[in-house]
Amino acid sequence: MSISSITALLLYSWCIWSVGALPVPICDFIAATNVESLYSQWACYPNGTTTSNPCMDPVWWGITCNGNSTSSEIIQLFIDSVPLVGTLPSGMGSMTSLQTMKLYANSLYGSIPSSFGSLSELQVLNLLRNGLGGSVPATFGSLTALNELQCANNMLTGPLPPSIGSMIGLQNIDLSYNFLSSSIPLSIGSLAQLTLIHLNTNCLSGSLPVSIGSLAELEQLDFSSNCLSGFIPVTVGSMTSLEFLIIGDNKLFGTLPSALGTLIGLSDLDFNDNLLTGSLHSNLGSLTRLNQLNLNNNQISGSIPASFGNLTELMNLHLDFNNITGTVPYSLGFLNNTQLFVYLNNNQLSGALPSSLGFMTGLQLLDLYSNQITGTIPSSLGGCINVRYIRMQNNFIAGSFPSSFETLVKLNYLFLFNNQMTGTLPPQVGSMSRLEYMDLYDNSITGTIPTSMGNASWLQYVYLDGNSLTGTIPSNLGLSLQFLSFLQLSRNHLTGQLGGMEFHSGLQFLFLDNNAFSGVLPVSLGQVRELSYLDLHNNKFSGPVRLLDIPPLVYIDLSNNLFNGSLPSNLSEHVGTVYVNDNALTGYIPMEFGLSSSLHSLNISGSFIGKCRCALLCCIH
Repeated sequence: MSISSITALLLYSWCIWSVGALPVPICDFIAATNVESLYSQWACYPNGTTTSNPCMDPVWWGITCNGNSTSSEIIQLFIDSVPLVGTLPSGMGSMTSLQTMKLYANSLYGSIPSSFGSLSELQVLNLLRNGLGGSVPATFGSLTALNELQCANNMLTGPLPPSIGSMIGLQNIDLSYNFLSSSIPLSIGSLAQLTLIHLNTNCLSGSLPVSIGSLAELEQLDFSSNCLSGFIPVTVGSMTSLEFLIIGDNKLFGTLPSALGTLIGLSDLDFNDNLLTGSLHSNLGSLTRLNQLNLNNNQISGSIPASFGNLTELMNLHLDFNNITGTVPYSLGFLNNTQLFVYLNNNQLSGALPSSLGFMTGLQLLDLYSNQITGTIPSSLGGCINVRYIRMQNNFIAGSFPSSFETLVKLNYLFLFNNQMTGTLPPQVGSMSRLEYMDLYDNSITGTIPTSMGNASWLQYVYLDGNSLTGTIPSNLGLSLQFLSFLQLSRNHLTGQLGGMEFHSGLQFLFLDNNAFSGVLPVSLGQVRELSYLDLHNNKFSGPVRLLDIPPLVYIDLSNNLFNGSLPSNLSEHVGTVYVNDNALTGYIPMEFGLSSSLHSLNISGSFIGKCRCALLCCIH
């Protein structure tokens, strides 16, 4: 070899050592992922050294060093949302000066190397939103400098290693949305600096460790959506820094410990969807910073404590689907957050509603349905001027529709069906200009439908069936309600003719059966081009049968009327059910009925007078 060749080789070797001789672990990372295709400047020589020094060359985007010399070392690796594809090589465990590794929101797969337990300087490990599997390495117990462990939204399996209790520097741990199993180790109580722990949405089982009471600095605890069982330990009362305590959607049983009343900093208390029993402690009223109280879907009994009126910052009160008895306390009216949602439905509440409910001017939703509430709707409820949902169906509420509801101009949904309401619908019902859904069926409401209802121009669904309404349908109702999709007036005592009625073209469902309507069907109904369901049975309509050719029509029931003449041959291609039985029809069944591919149910019994000729179908006498 010539002297010049030797000199060139020595010069090349020196350049690698002085500029690019860093470090093998980064080259392992490059080889195991697609990072080189994302950042072309990231490159290594075949001998496993970098083409330039990542601590001296700014082209190594995502890398931070503790200096800019040949002796500097990488302390931060930050590549997020690229997406980065590949695995984490075990050689990365040699980057012992690394303090921060953030590789979140990528497409990494495989397991987390146990060699990561050697990253003794590591303070932040963020691998969330990847596809990593395998178990949490037991070697993580050596990461005593780590204060943030973020591995949520992966596919991690297996148990939490007891060694996690040795990670004494941990302040934030989020392993939610994985497939972790087994129980929560007792050693978790050794993490004295912990402020946040999210283990929700896994497959964890067993009981809550009593040692969690030692986590005096903890502010957020979320163990929801697991399979945890057993009692809630009284030691939770020692976690006096808690702001969020969320253990819903598990299998916890027993009673709520009275010690919860000492957690006066709580903003969110959530034990929904468990098997909790017993009553609600009055000292829960001491949690005056609560925004969310979610205890729904349990087996809690007893009454609602009057002290709950102290929870003036409450935004969501979820006590629904329990066995709560007694009356709605007067003090509940003192809840006046500007975004208040109250869910008391599906319990055994009884008695009359307190007039104090009208004090809740910030109320957005009031759910009291499926209880045993009696008495009348307090007129003071008209003071809830911001309410958008009122649902009180399936109770024993009596009395008339409150005229004070005219002030509820933001109300979108009103459900009062299956009660014992009487009296008439007041003209003020038309003042609820944003009402979309009015459901008052199966009451004993009398009188006529007020013409002012046409002013409630946002109405889409109207259910007034199963009452004792009389008179005619106001002629302005059809066209004024331009968004009306569903009109249900069945089982009343309505009369008159529909000849002058016009309906908006968007009407899809029209049910007028079991009334005393008469006259011929209006031609205008044939122009309702969205009509799918039409039920007029058991009235006194007469004249020819029409409307069978409305394009989207799938169901029509004209039975038990006085229709005459023959059946029309034009038939909607979508119609599946035609009932014209018990009328006074003549002629024969048109051939088109036999050729229809959609028609599956036809009843003409008792409809034809005299001899009937049939085409393709057997005539039913």
